[in-house]
Amino acid sequence: MISGDTFSRYMGVDNIEGEHHTLVLSRSSPRLYVQLLKLLHPDPVPDVNIPTLRSVGFNPICFAVEDLEAQLMILPN
Repeated sequence: MISGDTFSRYMGVDNIEGEHHTLVLSRSSPRLYVQLLKLLHPDPVPDVNIPTLRSVGFNPICFAVEDLEAQLMILPN
């Protein structure tokens, strides 16, 4: 559970309250994890542009790669 002023400041959402879980891939290097948040308060605001962490949707996901150019070549256009 997350709540309180510290989390509100960090997330940029006043009076935040939510269920928070971190899933960690054991023995990975670098450390790899996914964080899941179910916002309980305030009510989420659906928005396709996702300007704040209060919005429903996906936030950026980043992957470290050895050869960026090679990875870009295998992505569909």
